[in-house]
Amino acid sequence: MSCRRRGVRDRRARRRLREPLIDMALNQPELGSPSIARKLADRCDGAAVISPRTVQLILREVGLSTVEARRSRLSGSAGVA
Repeated sequence: MSCRRRGVRDRRARRRLREPLIDMALNQPELGSPSIARKLADRCDGAAVISPRTVQLILREVGLSTVEARRSRLSGSAGVA
């Protein structure tokens, strides 16, 4: 994940952050969008990588906007080889 940009203003940067964001949301379903944005920034030495609003929009796009949706996705994939 590239940490050079201070914000996500282009589609390529948003696409690059999409997978790490989704992985984090599924691995820690109790986190909200501000917490996910902070954790992504921590990976980049505190640089503002993505805003909480952008995190929220991406999670909504993939159907993971609520804790229940994330837990449901995890339980639905459990045991699948």
